[in-house]
Amino acid sequence: MSDGAIHSSRIGAHAALLEIDNPPANALGSRLRRQLLDHLGALERDLAVRALVLTGRGRAFCSGDD
Repeated sequence: MSDGAIHSSRIGAHAALLEIDNPPANALGSRLRRQLLDHLGALERDLAVRALVLTGRGRAFCSGDD
């Protein structure tokens, strides 16, 4: 099983992209959930961010909890 990752990038001046990357189905385990919450917290503090796109890499958005 992969350790997974959350990838964060900016798409324009006021939008951010978070991608769940935990093949094969992007399941959220405790470590990956903690990473996601850390990224969301950082984006919440960034007053320039007005929009967030949350998606999954690969075939699935997120299959649920691991």
